[in-house]
This record gives sequence, C-alpha cells and structure tokens, in this order.
Amino acid sequence: MHRTNTIVILWSLLLVTPLCAQMKYEVTIDLQNVTQEKDRVKVTVNTPAIRDEKIVYILPAVIPGSYSRKDYGRFVHEFVAYDIYGAPLKAKKTDQNTIVIRNPRKNSLQKIEYWVDDTWDAEKRSAKETDDKFNYIFQPGGTNIEAEKSYIINHPGFYGYLQGYEKLPYQVTILKPASLFGSTTADIRRESTVRDVIHATDYAELVDNPVMYNVPDTAGFNVANTRITVSVYSENKLVNAEQISRFLMPLSNALGNFFDTLPVKKYMFIMYFTTGEKNKLSKYGGYGALEHNYCSFYFLPEIASDNQLKSIVYRVTAHEFLHILTPLNIHSEQVADFDFTAPDMSQHLWLYEGVTEYFSQLIQVRDSLMTDAEFRDVIRSKIIKAASFPDVSFTEMSKNILDKNYKNMYLNVYEKGALIAFLLDIRLIELSEGKMNLRDLLEKLAVKYGPDKPFRDDQLISEITAMTFPEIGQFFKDYVQGAKPLPYKEYFGKIGWNYFATRQDSAKSFGKINLYFNISQDALVVTRTQVNNRLQLQNGDRLVSINGTNITYKNFEKVLEPVFRPVGNETVTLRYIRNDIEKTVTASPGTVPVFSKHVIEENPDAAGNVIRLRRKMLSNYFKN
Repeated sequence: MHRTNTIVILWSLLLVTPLCAQMKYEVTIDLQNVTQEKDRVKVTVNTPAIRDEKIVYILPAVIPGSYSRKDYGRFVHEFVAYDIYGAPLKAKKTDQNTIVIRNPRKNSLQKIEYWVDDTWDAEKRSAKETDDKFNYIFQPGGTNIEAEKSYIINHPGFYGYLQGYEKLPYQVTILKPASLFGSTTADIRRESTVRDVIHATDYAELVDNPVMYNVPDTAGFNVANTRITVSVYSENKLVNAEQISRFLMPLSNALGNFFDTLPVKKYMFIMYFTTGEKNKLSKYGGYGALEHNYCSFYFLPEIASDNQLKSIVYRVTAHEFLHILTPLNIHSEQVADFDFTAPDMSQHLWLYEGVTEYFSQLIQVRDSLMTDAEFRDVIRSKIIKAASFPDVSFTEMSKNILDKNYKNMYLNVYEKGALIAFLLDIRLIELSEGKMNLRDLLEKLAVKYGPDKPFRDDQLISEITAMTFPEIGQFFKDYVQGAKPLPYKEYFGKIGWNYFATRQDSAKSFGKINLYFNISQDALVVTRTQVNNRLQLQNGDRLVSINGTNITYKNFEKVLEPVFRPVGNETVTLRYIRNDIEKTVTASPGTVPVFSKHVIEENPDAAGNVIRLRRKMLSNYFKN
C-alpha cells in the first residue's frame, strides 16, 4: 500500500513539474554570429510550459512613450516552435505581429526559434499606398545590428510574449563579442566577457530598459540624490562621454534645483551619434530620443562644433530627463497597464509631453542657462509651429493619436502642448497670488498617485480642478478639452509681455544667402542666393574668410554672425573663391522691411505686481 501511493505521487509530480519549473521566459539572443548578408541575429525563447491547443506569440505593435505604430513583427523570419519532445509545431503569421502556434496534442510548448532583422536598415517604400503598411520605426525605438561594432537592443524589436502570459518573469541571455560592453539600467549580471544575463519581472519592465553594446565609453556624476551615467557610441569618435557629461552637469543641476529631490536613484543617458550612412536614415525616422523610467535613448548627429552639439544635447535631454516626473510618477491606467497590441491611448498628452516640454525650457531660464529673451524666442517659435496645425480638442487628439486623422498632429504636443502648460502655469500663479505654480500642482499629483497608483483618465481634470480653482476647470474646458484658440495676448499681459499677432518692422540684411559646409571640400559653399545680395555672391562660391578670420567647420557658425546678424551699418569684408579665382568684397547691410508674426516683447511699462508675477515664474523665487 505504501509503495503504491509513492508511485502515484511520483507520477503526479512528473505531470506538474514541467509546468511549475518553467513559468518564465528564458531568452537567448546571439550577437556573436550575425548573418553577413542581412545583418540578422538568432533568437531562442524557452517558453513557459503551456499546453493549450492554440498558442499565440505576439510582438508589439506599439510601445509606451511612442505614439505611432511600430509593428515589430515585420522583422521576424524563419519562425519555428517546438514542443517538449522536440517535435516542431505548426505556426502561422496571422498579421504583422501575431503568430499562431497549433498544438493539437496539447504537449507543453518548449521552445521558439527565429531570426531578427534590425529596423534601422529597413528601406521605407515611397509609394503612398504602402505608408500605412510600412511605418519606418523612429531610431530611438528601433534596433541596430552592426557586427563587432554596435548593437541597439530595444527588446520589443527582438522578442515578444505569449498572449495572456506577459506578466511572467524574463531571463534574457545575451551572447556578445568580448570587446563590447552593454549599457543599460536593467538588472544585468555580467557572467563573463561574452555573456550577460538580464532579469525582468515582466515584459513591460524588460521593454523599459534598452541596452546599447559598444566599446565602452562612459562617464558619470551625482545630482542631488541621483547617480547620472552617460554612455556614448560615436561612429567616427567625434563625440565622447566625458564631453556629453560636461554638457549635462549644469542641466541636471538645474533639474535638481527645480525639484529639490529627484524621484529616481539612478538615471542613464544612452547615446548613439551618427554620420555617413546612418545619417541618411534620419530622413526616414529622425534625430531625437525615447524616454524610459530610468534612462533615455538618443539618436543624434555627430557634430564637431561644441556649441552646436551642446545646443542639440540641451534641447533633447532636458525633455527626456523630465519624464521621470511624468509618466513615471503621474500616469493613467492606460499607461500603467499598457496594451502592446491595440492600446487604449490616454487623453492627457498635454501632461505627458506638453508639461514635460515646457518644464524642459523653464528649468533652463530659472537656472540662468537661458536668458529671458531666449525663453521668449522659444515660446514664439512654439506659437509659430503650433499655428501650422488645425485647432482641435487636445484631449480628443491625444485619445485618437494612432488614428490616421490625428497621427500627423502628434508633433503639436511639443508646441501647443507646451504652450498650454505655460498658460496654465501663469493662471495658477495669478489665481493663487503666487502661492502655487504648475510644479507645485504636479508634486501634489505625484503624492496622491505615484508610480504604483495610476489615475482614472476621465477624472484627472476634475481632480486638478478640485486641487486648484474653479477657473482652472474652465481653462481646461476651453483650451484643452475644447478647441478655442489660446489667449496669448491676455495671458502674456499678466506677466508683462507684449504680444503682436502680426507686425511690420525693418531689419538690416545682406540679402538671402543659403550656405552648406561641404566636408569633402572643407569649405562653406553658397547653394542659393538672392540676385541682388549686397555681398555679390553667386551659387557655387566658396567662402574663405570673414573680417580676416578663416572659415572652418568648427568656427563657421560664429564667424558668419556679422553676415546673418548684422549690427547697424557695420561693414563686412569677405574673401571667397569663384571659378578657382579668389576675390574680396567689402559691403554694408541694407535696410529691408520685415513682416513678423507672433512677436513677443517685454513691456517696459508693466506694473510692479505684474513684474513680480513674471519673476516668480522665471526665477527661483518660489524657493525663497
């Protein structure tokens, strides 16, 4: 009797052990053996032990932080699935991102194998009818495979999940060249020079932590309570991590000053700088970045000029870094429980992107990294760009941002979205008599909600109204939920700015001259000119010097200032080469009429209380 019971128990254990032992994903990606012809790598997924007759493997159509379709399943090839006995199972792609595996005997699914192309090298078809079927993936959300040099591992581009099992843990083993180092904020164990292992609690956490492999170039520093790491890959070694780190220190300190305590203990800037062939890809995707909770990934041009590079880095990194506030600490249920196949989009892009973009400019002017005049120029630029988009409900646009009728409006979240945030900040400070600003409101929201408590999408505006003033509810009704034009003149007057929708002025000019720095000729070349330009330049002329200073790739922006930003009637002496003959011309600028739109100026007659309100916005007054 005792012996019989033992046999029954052992047989039961044999039946359940495979299911219990493998309720996680064990993924292996082989970066050591890249196919030369197509730059493909092999992915092996030891799956959870599922016995269903129909098993569905999914790669994401959309990912968090991005508001366009990705359809990563396009890049998966030669897909094979095996059961626990090593027998192949029938598998069929039912759409771009869905593979249905048939398991008629209901044996445990054991393993999936396939090959993956990188997305960066994909060619976008030019025919209009294919555009909806083939969306080039914006590089920061894509993948890159350059054997022995660099690998960009955005996880959704390499592996997905079994439908209904995306909440299971992942263990990802990456086989890599010994000379390369993986920069990531993931939980990574470096088991040997050729083997890294990443652990994630579920698929969403995995997607939130991309990896860049390259010969290591890293730097780091501390800001407030946060350790900042910078990792750089520069194709031609024109940019390095120490250089970027120097740029980021004052910007990061400005962010620390703005919030006192940052909501993360660590943060990483992962940056890929490109020229040459990869540079051409920017016409399909574009330079920029994608945020994650503890890092951000950047695809940027290699630039030799320190000032130009710093300007680009400031412009992009300030925005991405600020996403540690939202959506990390303030987000809706749609963000918290993201659907990678057909997401229900949040209506609050004004918050996630608009407020973030506004703060990215505000922290710079408050910490003297930008002058008040430069801040006004930023606001003016955003008004001009926002005017090119139709007036629609911002919440409606956000909710439907993946639809074809709205997807081309997405860039307006950085323009009108930031302007909404700016005007909301003005209104809050005015109504509270300086006791509350937009930063304070977001800190209250972060306390009420936080990383683990999402808000109800349809209740956020009423929550904000309850926290502030009834007039704020009307602001949202008119300008965020509604489509009323933003009241620039009225609100700018509250902070002592004059606003002119249109105005005729005069300016000094040498005429319209378009230039291009030809790297191969090491020369600044005229590509297009106004016939009667005062410097008598023609297409094809090569500029040699201005006012005695020779023009180089590193200094041309500064040397050209007397030409493109003339002061009074000051003359300019220009040496140039035309048809291999060097010529010299000296000229002074002429006066031309200028019709300007959306002009913003400081009001010299602003009342004292108005000036005080502006100072509270654009300085660290609230800290005092």
